Amino acid sequence: MDIPSDVSLRNYRLLVQALEHLPSFERRDRLLRELPQLIASAGEGGDVAVWIPTATGFRLLHASRPMTLRRIPGTGVVGRAFASGKPLYVPDTRSDPYFIPEPSFAILSELALPLLELEHPVAVLNIDRDRPFHPSEREGLERFARAVSFMLSRLAFAEKDTLLAALSRIWYRHRRPGEAADQSLSLLRGRLRLEGAVLWRRAGRELRPLAQTGSEPLPVLVRRARTARGARPWFRAVERHRFALLPLEHVRARLGLWARGDLWAPGEEAALKAVAEYLDSALEAAFEREREARIQDLLLAAPQRPIDVLYQQVLAEAVVSVPGARSGRLWLREGDRFHVVAGDPADLYSVRGGVAAADAVWGQPKLFDRGASLILPVPYAGRLLALLELSGEFDAHALEAARHFVLPVATLLHEADTRRRLEEAALRDPLTGLWNRRSFDLRLEQAFATSRRYGEPFALALFDLVGFKQINDRLGHAHGDEALRRVAFALREQLREGDQAFRWGGDEFALILLRADTAAARQAALRHAEAVQELRVGDRPLAVSVGVASYPEDAGSTEALLRTADLRMYQAKKQGKTILPRGFLPPPTFPT
Repeated sequence: MDIPSDVSLRNYRLLVQALEHLPSFERRDRLLRELPQLIASAGEGGDVAVWIPTATGFRLLHASRPMTLRRIPGTGVVGRAFASGKPLYVPDTRSDPYFIPEPSFAILSELALPLLELEHPVAVLNIDRDRPFHPSEREGLERFARAVSFMLSRLAFAEKDTLLAALSRIWYRHRRPGEAADQSLSLLRGRLRLEGAVLWRRAGRELRPLAQTGSEPLPVLVRRARTARGARPWFRAVERHRFALLPLEHVRARLGLWARGDLWAPGEEAALKAVAEYLDSALEAAFEREREARIQDLLLAAPQRPIDVLYQQVLAEAVVSVPGARSGRLWLREGDRFHVVAGDPADLYSVRGGVAAADAVWGQPKLFDRGASLILPVPYAGRLLALLELSGEFDAHALEAARHFVLPVATLLHEADTRRRLEEAALRDPLTGLWNRRSFDLRLEQAFATSRRYGEPFALALFDLVGFKQINDRLGHAHGDEALRRVAFALREQLREGDQAFRWGGDEFALILLRADTAAARQAALRHAEAVQELRVGDRPLAVSVGVASYPEDAGSTEALLRTADLRMYQAKKQGKTILPRGFLPPPTFPT
């Protein structure tokens, strides 16, 4: 078939346009917008327009001359070419039942050329004429469209690479996750012309913003972020806004973006997916660096910090390191029991069976109460050393984070426990194993400060061993030591969780009773006294005289509390009673 000279000339001009002008474009939107004039300048007759997809059809981006139509449905030639991803030629529009006429001029033939980006349609180059297209014309235009598609894909790759390079520089300069995340979102907002962006991190069922820029997230995006499950990115256009929500699976985060406009272009979607993958990796590394730095600081500072402060810091680090945790308690093994050393002191139902039961049960972290509680065992050298009890909202990812947290903390707690035992040796009475007078003074001040802070009562009970001098004189000091040991054992066996027993000095003992007023303390003191009365050394039964006082009912300071309990113990001993009845002796008046 002979090719008319004017057709050959237009094809040649299109080739020149493709070679000379297309490589000069640096952005997708500018290239698409100027396409109609490029084709018109090559001598192409007819009306040239670029249409871009919307949620309900297509919107006119630009045309070679003014058009009345601004939006069209997807049923016409443009929509069908876009859906198929292949050129569509209608030689006589009168035979097409879905033809959409342009009122401002007559159209006989229509050629719709889908423009592809990364092998997916991104727009349609549409040419209307009042005469048919020569086959060579169509071939030339189709080649031009393929050249444009190649350029669009090239620009998409370049934009993605530019974004990733800029993000890399940000994360190289800013080592803290929050700062780097803020800078990253600001970069995305500027490069992609967004209204706003947010990086949410999941904590249990909650989404907490790690970084945010621009306007507040629109409700449609917030709802999607809260309810989305799985690892699939979400791109959507709603009410002249476009939204993107991309998962960052390793750090349990979601990247949300919103802007005015139509559907996301394939290159934009690919770039955002790559950005999400990069941020996921960068945040994971940054969080790990932060965690390691905190643990390292904890390990280095541990020898200089008080043991109780160290336990609190370990608990605080667990709450930060395990996703979804809000609070917790640290339980330390003490012989055949566990006791709270950090957090709110309360019963842990899971270990009421004792250490033997705990050893059998706690091999791995476990979730309870539908994921609201997590028990994290801390083993060392094959022995269960401690338990971390965390409250919040947890999932399988939290279990994995908990396992990683245990490894360095186990060594830290073992060393702290060793140091604690050495320090406690100086605070223990070597004969009875009870805390000594120095320890009593420290714990009394601690109990007073805690009770005053939380508005809870606590009580003090002082015990004097009746006839101790006669035991020493008649049976010898060995029997006297045995009497002290037996009394200490009886007192210790009657203790509630959290209460403490002391050898106050000589033949005197003391109890600090938490959350107990005077009435409750008298009942506890009687229970301890009755346990002592069941004991004998040689042929002599043992007995004690007891004085009880509570804060704030009987005294407003530790000095007044101690004097009140001491005076009541002395009066009980003087009157030959175990304990004075309530109201028998009013509390003495001391300055507070």
